[in-house]
Amino acid sequence: MELTNRQLDIIVASCHIIQAEGVHNLTTKRLAKEMKFSEPALYRHFKGKADILKSIITNAREQMSKNILPHLDINNSGLQNLQTIINQQIIFVNKNKAIPIIIFSDLMSQFNSEVTKTVDDTINMFKLMIEAMIDNGQKDKSIRSDLNKYQLASIIIGSIRFNILMWRLSDFKIDLIKEGNQLCDTITILLKPND
Repeated sequence: MELTNRQLDIIVASCHIIQAEGVHNLTTKRLAKEMKFSEPALYRHFKGKADILKSIITNAREQMSKNILPHLDINNSGLQNLQTIINQQIIFVNKNKAIPIIIFSDLMSQFNSEVTKTVDDTINMFKLMIEAMIDNGQKDKSIRSDLNKYQLASIIIGSIRFNILMWRLSDFKIDLIKEGNQLCDTITILLKPND
């Protein structure tokens, strides 16, 4: 997704509003005031709030991939690369607090299907990455082969999302990195084959 510099500025301002005041307080009027230009000028860059949210999620998905992929190493085991994906995801979310606010917003169902589909596509992309690492780990015997990779991926993603949700509900007071490291350690213990 190619964004102009002005669109990136709008996304950053939108994320600041969302983080400080929630998704429901992100309005085109509020955003135009934050950006110090007229509301009609905002519509030259985005169709509306749903388009902005979709762009935030799409941009986050691309940034997440860029943050994870360089840390993966074909010389590492599937389990090591899975640990990398989990840790990098936690680090990314910790730096981008607006993302879980959007994803866990009870307002998501009110937006058009394109926004919901964008969130769903982002979660599915992450799930496919995890499934691939589980598959690699089962082939290289660093991950138990008696467990279904699709179910494992769902369990891992559910655990990550739960930690992120609790962090969000604590108003970001929980140490997400510490919780993420503990979760990763626990997942590692559960996935290691019994010798």
